[in-house]
Amino acid sequence: MDSLISASARALAAGDPLGALKRVALRDDPPALALRGIAMAQLGEHPRARDLLRQAARAFGSHEAQARARCVVAEAEVALAMRDLGGSPRPLLEAADTLQAHGDTANATQAWLIAARRLLRIGRLDEAAAAMASVAPAPSADGLPPALRAMTDLTSAELALRSLHMAAARAALDRAQEAAQQARVPALLAEVAQARALLDQPAARRVGAGVDQPLRLSEVADLLASGALVVDACRRCVGVGVDLSAADATAVWQPLARRPILFALARALAQAWPGDADREALIAEAFRTRHPDDTHRARLRVEVGRLRALLRPRACAALAGAAAVRIHDDLVTPRCAANCIKWTPSPHRATLQEPTMTACTHDDPTPAATRHQPSQPAEIVREYGPFAGADSVSGVTHDGQHVWAATGAHLVAFDAATGETRRTLAVASDAGTAFDGRHLYQITEARIDKIDPATGEVVASIPAPGKGNDSGLTWAEGSLWVGQYRDRKIHQIDPATGAIRRTIETDRFVTGVTWADGELWHGTWEGDESTLRHIDPATGAVLQQLDMPQGMGMGVSGLESDGADLFYCGGGGSGKVRAVRRPKAARL
Repeated sequence: MDSLISASARALAAGDPLGALKRVALRDDPPALALRGIAMAQLGEHPRARDLLRQAARAFGSHEAQARARCVVAEAEVALAMRDLGGSPRPLLEAADTLQAHGDTANATQAWLIAARRLLRIGRLDEAAAAMASVAPAPSADGLPPALRAMTDLTSAELALRSLHMAAARAALDRAQEAAQQARVPALLAEVAQARALLDQPAARRVGAGVDQPLRLSEVADLLASGALVVDACRRCVGVGVDLSAADATAVWQPLARRPILFALARALAQAWPGDADREALIAEAFRTRHPDDTHRARLRVEVGRLRALLRPRACAALAGAAAVRIHDDLVTPRCAANCIKWTPSPHRATLQEPTMTACTHDDPTPAATRHQPSQPAEIVREYGPFAGADSVSGVTHDGQHVWAATGAHLVAFDAATGETRRTLAVASDAGTAFDGRHLYQITEARIDKIDPATGEVVASIPAPGKGNDSGLTWAEGSLWVGQYRDRKIHQIDPATGAIRRTIETDRFVTGVTWADGELWHGTWEGDESTLRHIDPATGAVLQQLDMPQGMGMGVSGLESDGADLFYCGGGGSGKVRAVRRPKAARL
């Protein structure tokens, strides 16, 4: 390692990316490319940083496995900063094993931390805790550099905050503060300060007994441990709070996310306590109608009975009073104490980015038109892949003869009848894919490339509307339609300039987009749940929904219709493409 490389690395370790770039900005050797990529990441230029790190990983020789693994770890951290949570975690875990085998404990620990933080972002707290338990050496060990110890403790604090284990969170933040002061990195000190500030900021609202009270995270934890009946308007569940450190802390919670009418009734009754809830108001809230008739009143009695039967065995003595709920001609009177919690989104996006409890949307963000959509299980007709050299599929399209799959470094065309690969184009393919009858379009980083399928040549590029947060692409009506993942939007854009022509908002993450016989469908993937949804392009209302099986890598990352009776769905980290049958009702 030459002196400029060493000096640049020291500058990066001290949090001085500009000083690092001054030494290596004009060099294209692999170590310089890697350092330039890390510097650009520290400056917030994430797409450029990812490109440089990929170049560096390809440039290192086969005998430089440790250097390549370090590039993989750095690229994974950039992806995390970009909120790119797709793809397979396998390369990162393999890089961690390689680094550990070469005695590079610090970078191996960094890889495990990134894996744990990714799991936290997608809400898999148990898996994140297991990943943190695998971090070696222990977070408090003196063998780790101070900056890495601070990041380890920040991740532990985030896990504790999301689980509402406040004592553990405060202890981890105290350790992080001490380590950050030893590291003397200003950006790291700022992250710890922001994380500590979260403890004293409102994270939720308690609504009940005629009051609307803001709550800090510690107060939320105390309420949930108080034994009160709580209607959680974020997680859409009802139950009696218990000590979160207890082994059976979740045993008394009844999820109602898939039963929106029962949840609407539970929340309305909780908000009305200790007063009475007007029957007509309950009907309007649960059934979304302003003109109730006798059928609605009869159904209200049925639904209240279902709610009472569902909750009574779950909450023991504290819910026993719910059995006394009675319906008068005009009033429904709840006979049990209830608190309705509504979580408040956090404005902070530092190390403790989007804690589960502070980054949820306001109490009920779901548009009324989307709450009672007809839903049915998706019928998976066939699976294709995994494909050679591909760990994930992030986009799909259909050119009338073949299905094309975006696998990261290649576009793969295969025969839908036999599953055999027909062609492979060596082009970057990070997200959605589309075909306009002549050219392929591919989302790559923060742009959309127009590709000649005969040669693989990129003939034009336009900026992607999400600036790197795009997922899902299709061609229809002379326009490109682009999904914006976390913003829950679908944009119709000009294929020549990228200008946005119109925007459709939805209430779920958008992971794929397609038009089929005049119907707009999009894919969703949140946690272990993934669906295909037919929506009204004018209002965003959900008209029909297909539920993919949970688990087994069944998420949707890319969606396209074959123009007949099938959808093709990218399978994310499973590396597969699945053919799903379009429901007959949607083809009438």
